[in-house]
Amino acid sequence: MKAERTLVKLLFSDLFYNVSLSRLPSQFKKLGAETFGLGYRERILLKSDSFAQKYRFPNAPTEISFKNTVDGLTYACNHSKPEYLLTNDETLIRGLLKYRSLLRNSQNSLSDENKALLSLLEASLAPNTKSYNRDVSVQYAGDAGFNIPEYTTAHNLDQLERSISTRKLPLFIKLNFAAGGTGVYPVVNGTDIPSTIKKIANSGYTLSEDNPAIVQSMAKGNELTVSFAAWKGELLGYIVARPLETLFENGPSTVVENLYRPNWAEPLAALVKKLQFTGFGGVDMFEISEKTLPTVIEVNLRSTHTVPSSSILGNDLVSLFYNRLNGGQEKVTEVQHNSHEKIIAIFPEEVMRDKNSPYLKSIPLDICWEDKGLLHALTNAIYNYKIKSG
Repeated sequence: MKAERTLVKLLFSDLFYNVSLSRLPSQFKKLGAETFGLGYRERILLKSDSFAQKYRFPNAPTEISFKNTVDGLTYACNHSKPEYLLTNDETLIRGLLKYRSLLRNSQNSLSDENKALLSLLEASLAPNTKSYNRDVSVQYAGDAGFNIPEYTTAHNLDQLERSISTRKLPLFIKLNFAAGGTGVYPVVNGTDIPSTIKKIANSGYTLSEDNPAIVQSMAKGNELTVSFAAWKGELLGYIVARPLETLFENGPSTVVENLYRPNWAEPLAALVKKLQFTGFGGVDMFEISEKTLPTVIEVNLRSTHTVPSSSILGNDLVSLFYNRLNGGQEKVTEVQHNSHEKIIAIFPEEVMRDKNSPYLKSIPLDICWEDKGLLHALTNAIYNYKIKSG
């Protein structure tokens, strides 16, 4: 008698308030996965109804620490035994990379419990820790064939100040492991550079040989974003979106237009191969012409804002990734990138941006109807956001 196949187990984790991540558990559950959540009761992720079990990090969200993160992860993994960990939380990713490094350095003396944790982290993170540094991943994009802006790196504040003083403005200073517009400092004519350096010094992001800042020239063209799914260095599929509205400057997109860029498949596949990445990722870029490759300004090795919307945009990245995670097709025969003209508004962000937005009356609203707990929490979040913003 043939053994019954067990459900694929996924652990979702978030320290903060990443709405796009919270939309993914219901999509994976619908595909047949057994999903688990690790976070804080007060945060949005654990409001989802899609988890077989929810786990909490020790103490309150105001007491986030490396120890609490490791303790929470250890308990959740020992109990649920997941095969893959999914997060888009840069702070958490930084902690996971640190913990993986510690486990790697102790491989000869690890307990079975820690061997399982190391195996999970190896499966869920890019193998080369430096791939998460902005300078390294952007250079990989250049090596893959994309255009990239001129940039320098700074390993301390003195180097940073010297780099700014010798470069033509405008520039962007970018720190590693910062998302949603945080950790990005524009430098234009009239910018108080000493004040900017002081802000960086007080930001909590310490520059070092292993954790440099990147000083990047401004790219020209129209801003576009790519979201992709990958498996062990193979590109499975991707979507290209043009943000038409954002919640705030450099913030998450609230209205996006889906675009067709089949000529990007080859350099994207080369980038993913170089990274040897498994999971969801994203690329931020600027395009001058459809006939030429764009300029990549940033590569993100985490699930991006439009991954949960990929199905409605015509290229279902979640299904592509789950199929491979579930033991499906072993080799990519064709990278999925279908032509599908579509403009969508994303819930709850577009409602939060403008409850009277004309887009809400004229285009599809991408909303997680199947997850009642999450939908209720997001509706409350809209109300609280409007109260706070007046």
